[in-house]
This record gives sequence, structure tokens and C-alpha cells, in this order.
Amino acid sequence: MMNGDILTTLDFRRFFESGAANESLLTVATKQIRTPFNFGSVGTEGDRIVKVEEKPELVFEIVAGIYLMKPAILERIPDGAYYGVDQLIQGMLADGLPVTRYAMQEYWLDIGQLDDYTRAEDAYKEHFRE
Repeated sequence: MMNGDILTTLDFRRFFESGAANESLLTVATKQIRTPFNFGSVGTEGDRIVKVEEKPELVFEIVAGIYLMKPAILERIPDGAYYGVDQLIQGMLADGLPVTRYAMQEYWLDIGQLDDYTRAEDAYKEHFRE
């Protein structure tokens, strides 16, 4: 399953094979992203500044909106009600069930915002047009 506003060069065969090979009912593609922080960051000890980093990049591992679900997972999804993937993941974790990540390295862009759509037009020319 994949969100409809994702542009990616993910190797779906490798993603599928990885998810199919593990015991988890759910494999979540993740992506490490870097985002600029517009302020200087300080490290402190008590009331003393011990470190200053001007406008650091923050690094996060995010859910990439791409999921491999094995058929048995459908038993966990209630009938007739909205049930988001975040609820599914949180429920599985609360019940002690494994959720596997697939740390993708390929190009990935969420194009849900207008600025991202403009970036996607450029990315399409670079990564997808032959």
C-alpha cells in the first residue's frame, strides 16, 4: 500500500522481498530526511553555554507512506470504521507485535503541498524522464 502523494524511485521488488522474508505482518518503508533549523542551537550545562551550532540540520527517520501488509493483518482492522495506518502501527506495538522497517535509500518526495509539487516537477525530469 502506498500513499497517493509520494514520488519515489524505491526498488519495490527489494522492498517486497525484504518484507515478505520477515515474521512481521507489517513492514513500513522509512526515509531519513534532513531539514534545516532556522535558529542557532545551544547546548548547556546548568546556566553555562557549552556549545553553539548555527542553523543546524535536523535529521529524522520518517514513515515514507509505503507499506507491505501480509493478509493476516486484515484481522486487526475493524470493519466499518476509519482506521489509519498510524493506529494500526500503534495497536500492533501496544500488543507486542513486531513492526518491521525498511530503511529506503532511494529518492523520495511527499508532494502533498504546493511547494513540494513544484519540486516534484523538477525531480521528475531528473529521476524519471528518459
